[in-house]
Amino acid sequence: MEETKTKKSVYEKWWFWFILILVCASVGFAVVFGDDSDIPNPLSAVQSKEEIVQVSADELLEAYQANTVAADGKYGDKKLKITGTVTSIGKDIADRAYIVLNNEYDKYAIAGVQCFFDSAQEDSLASLKEGDKVTVIGTCDDYLINVSVKNCELAE
Repeated sequence: MEETKTKKSVYEKWWFWFILILVCASVGFAVVFGDDSDIPNPLSAVQSKEEIVQVSADELLEAYQANTVAADGKYGDKKLKITGTVTSIGKDIADRAYIVLNNEYDKYAIAGVQCFFDSAQEDSLASLKEGDKVTVIGTCDDYLINVSVKNCELAE
């Protein structure tokens, strides 16, 4: 009796199904657990232009001192237009230019709103002096002793 071997099609082989399941699992894992933070959101540019929150330096600092969680919800990672009195101008250890806005009536205040500027904005800080009232536009970053505001520029 002669045995005839019939060739199995690709779909009938075990390794085909193993590879198919492995590929599907990998794609599913990437979709569920993948990091899409580097994908630009076209709505974020529109939202950031529309949502500039106006606040005084005193109000911002008081909000963070009273309740950091609530203040982060209201101001955190948002574009702010902050008005205040310059109490300090300088550079930090990373050579970033900054100004500190504070209450003009409390000369002994330790905490303030620290606004960091890019190197391209340093020329605009050269004409400032302590006691000047300014308006700064920047993104609220975090709070430790000072409320930190990044990517700042002086408003006209």
